[in-house]
Amino acid sequence: MCIEGKKTDEVITRTGFRKTRFADGKVWLNDRVIQLKGFAQRTSNEWPAVGMSVPAWLSDYSNGLMVKANANLVRWMHVTPWKQDVESCDRVGLIQAMPSGDAEKDCKGRQWEQRKLVMRDAIIYNRNNPSILFYECGNESISREHMLEMKKIRDEFDYHGGRAIGSREMLDIRDAEYGGEMLYINKVLIILCGPWSIAVMKAYASIGIITPIHIIRMEKETVLIILRPPEKRKNRQMPVYTIAIRTLSPLRM
Repeated sequence: MCIEGKKTDEVITRTGFRKTRFADGKVWLNDRVIQLKGFAQRTSNEWPAVGMSVPAWLSDYSNGLMVKANANLVRWMHVTPWKQDVESCDRVGLIQAMPSGDAEKDCKGRQWEQRKLVMRDAIIYNRNNPSILFYECGNESISREHMLEMKKIRDEFDYHGGRAIGSREMLDIRDAEYGGEMLYINKVLIILCGPWSIAVMKAYASIGIITPIHIIRMEKETVLIILRPPEKRKNRQMPVYTIAIRTLSPLRM
């Protein structure tokens, strides 16, 4: 800002440029379809003992860990992340899904009006950060009418931003530009420790059961294993299940 030809105030805004497209259940980034995979991280993104008040280099380190874990997306949970994490994701190259506010359900009256104000302010505050590709209206579904109101806010304050707006659990409402659901998949985490390994299946882990596995053969990128239920009896004639799991190559494991 200049007054009488003299510069009195200055604000430097760092931004970036990318091309996006959302159609046919796909996401294009710079004219290339990408498969989104990543983490749903609590927006606090805190560290033990230190808490949330961390320096910028630590934000880069923690967000960079997601990138090193082969993630390209972080979905911040429930509320808008602080500016330091938003800018950190720009630096480390991590796509963001940015929520505004949430009540774990749809709402009405003054509370809904506040939700809209939060979305407006969050968009204005973060619209120059190119790593944000998604605006999230809630951790639970909202009505079609409310979705249209949120889209109107996006179109007014970030019409050319190249961002999709939607909400969780809205796959059945076409007015939401994206939806999401928490899908549980039986994945196995393999920790090599000699001939025996430890596999923690999602269904078992949810009730605290650890299942031992035995690796019987490795072929390129396929690991064939035998899953054995936890042995609580001396009877050795317990059922044995065989499963083939697609994983990293043995050299990278």
